[in-house]
Amino acid sequence: MSNTSNPKKDIYWINALKAICMIFIYYGHSELYYGVYVEQVDWFRLTFNTNAFFFVSGYLLFWKQLTPPRIDASSNQFIKGGMLKTMGNILFRIIMFFPKNLLRGDAFTIKEFMYDTIGGTTCWFTSALAVAEIILLLLLITRQKSIWFYVPFCVVLSIIGWWLADKGINLIKGTSSFPWQYKQALISLSYIAAGGIYWRYEKQIRKILNKWFLMILTLAYVLIVILLHDKMEFITSLNQINLFGFFVTIWATILLIELCRAIPEMKALSFIGQNTMGYYFLSGAVPNIMAILVIRLIPDYHWGILLLLWILCLIISTLIIKAMNRWTPWFFDLRLLKSK
Repeated sequence: MSNTSNPKKDIYWINALKAICMIFIYYGHSELYYGVYVEQVDWFRLTFNTNAFFFVSGYLLFWKQLTPPRIDASSNQFIKGGMLKTMGNILFRIIMFFPKNLLRGDAFTIKEFMYDTIGGTTCWFTSALAVAEIILLLLLITRQKSIWFYVPFCVVLSIIGWWLADKGINLIKGTSSFPWQYKQALISLSYIAAGGIYWRYEKQIRKILNKWFLMILTLAYVLIVILLHDKMEFITSLNQINLFGFFVTIWATILLIELCRAIPEMKALSFIGQNTMGYYFLSGAVPNIMAILVIRLIPDYHWGILLLLWILCLIISTLIIKAMNRWTPWFFDLRLLKSK
C-alpha cells in the first residue's frame, strides 16, 4: 500500500526533484567543460545531485515491488523491464561511441568500442543503477515484504564497494570502472536503501518535519555545508564517500523533497523530470560542444558566461528531447516499443 494520499502530487514532487537534480548536473558539466567554477555553488549542489536520483530510485523501486499486487506476483515483469532498460543503455552507447570519441580525440578501436559499450564504462550513472537494480532483483525474487530484509544486504554491499574503492582494488588492473561501474553500483545501494526506508516510514517522517523543524534543519544544513564542506565526501561517480558525507546527502535530499512538495506545479520541471534519461544522455555531449563554441566566440572566461552556457545547454537539450519524443519516443526506453 502506498504511504501517500495524493498520487498526482506525489508524481509531481518526484519529477520536480529529478528535474532540479538534472538542472544542477547540467550546471556541473557546464563548469567542467567551460573551465570556470563557482566553489560555493558546488558545496551545496554536490550534497544531492546524482545521489538524490539513487534515493528516489530506491523509493520508487520498493514502492512498486513491495506493494500489492506486485509483491504477490512473479518477478518476470521486473526482469523484462530491467533487460530492456539495459539493452537501451547499450544501444545508446553504441550510437554515441563515434561522435563522443571524435569530440574527445579518443581512439577508434574494437577494444575501446567493447570497453565503452558492452563494458558499460561510459554514462556511469545508468551503468551503476542497472547493476544495483540487478542486485536488488536477485533479492526481490525472494518476494520478502519487509524493507528490513533488503536494507542489511544493501548496507553490507555498499561497505564492500567503499572498501574496494578505498583500497584501489580493481577486477582488471588500471580499470576502476570496468565492468559497468560496479563499485559505484555497490556504493549506491546505501542511497537506494535509504530511499526505501523513506518510502516505508514516509508518513511518520513527514509528521516530524513540521514547519519550524524544517526551518531549523535547513539553517543547520546551510551552516554545516559552509563550515564543514571540506570534511564531506559524497561524490559517488569518483567513489569518494565517507559516513559524514552520506548523512549530509540524505539530509539534503529530504530537505529537497520537502521543497518539491511545497513549490507550485511547473510545466518545465514536470517535463524535465519525466525525461531525465534523455537529459542525462545529452548532459555530456551538449555542454561539451556548447563550451567549445562559446569559448571560440567569447574567449574571456567569466561566471556570467558560465550562466549563459548553462541555460543554453538546457534549452538545446530540451529541443532535442522534444523532437525525439515526437519521432523516436522509444529511443531512451525500449519498453515503449512493446506498446506499439
